[in-house]
Amino acid sequence: MTGDPREPGSAAEWMAALIETPEDPEQLARFEAWRDRAPENARAWREMTRAYVVLGHVEPRYADRWGDRGTDGEREPVPLPTEAASRPRRVRAGTSHARSGRGRRHGRIAAAVAACACLLLAAVLVAPGGTSFPDADHATARAEIGRIVLPDGSLLHLAPESAVDIAYEDARRTVRLIEGRAFLEVEADPARPFLVEAEGLSTRVLGTAFEVHHHGSRASVAVREGTVAVRAGQGEWSLSAGEWARRLADGSVTRGRMAADQVAAWVDGRLVAKDLSVEELVEEVAHYYRGTILVRGETLSEQPVTGVFDLTDPAGAVSAIAAGQDAFVLDLSPIALVVLGE
Repeated sequence: MTGDPREPGSAAEWMAALIETPEDPEQLARFEAWRDRAPENARAWREMTRAYVVLGHVEPRYADRWGDRGTDGEREPVPLPTEAASRPRRVRAGTSHARSGRGRRHGRIAAAVAACACLLLAAVLVAPGGTSFPDADHATARAEIGRIVLPDGSLLHLAPESAVDIAYEDARRTVRLIEGRAFLEVEADPARPFLVEAEGLSTRVLGTAFEVHHHGSRASVAVREGTVAVRAGQGEWSLSAGEWARRLADGSVTRGRMAADQVAAWVDGRLVAKDLSVEELVEEVAHYYRGTILVRGETLSEQPVTGVFDLTDPAGAVSAIAAGQDAFVLDLSPIALVVLGE
């Protein structure tokens, strides 16, 4: 091994290099020398390739050349991903970085490859439909949108991984949002006000269309049509179309305006983002993807993003997010996507 800093020095870096230039005989010879140099190198290579096998990439296109050596000295082919299936997609917003050096490319790709072990665990623990609400009246799984007709004819749309309890009484109609997002189109009934409760935020309406969001210790409401009365703590406000109110974790409430047709855009398959961080935006898209989506890169995670993204194609939405950040997407569909940047 030379002192060239661009030369791969780990199993993840070698996987990245071999995926990028699988037909290079000199590189293959250097790889074999590295792998055979120490037992720990061979062991690391076996673990890396097995991770790919478990993740579902089993076509052994180059296994006869990349395989490990058995105890008898014969090479043991290991199923590996094909170049087309496994090669990370490098997505750029422009062309200013089009000639990045091989060392940087290998480093970024290798970091994504190294995330495979983490993805294996995440894919098991965060499986489709893994969020469970056994006691809820209505709930949705990952990548599932629910449409419920309530007893009075009102419509309840549930975003993925959301849950509600419903209680209809003589004097009022109540929906409690346990988690997630709900968009309600309420039939007017002056004799029975419609109430939605979500983490300290109470919304009272007669007949209108509005969205309620609850995640952790935060809750918000936004109005598409009509007027609602919102109460949080000792405060109460009237919101009309295009207005929103958000209760933060500390109990304080902020208010603002947006385009009314952007309220609950997810019902129409759109995600409208305004200055959301990459991490927050990917977290929203992840609800619509049947696998796992991870972001790697501290600076990347914090970058603000504004735009409109297609939730009917979550993998495409992730690629579009990465494109604006000069980031890579390692596509292990349908199990996982890794967004990798600086």
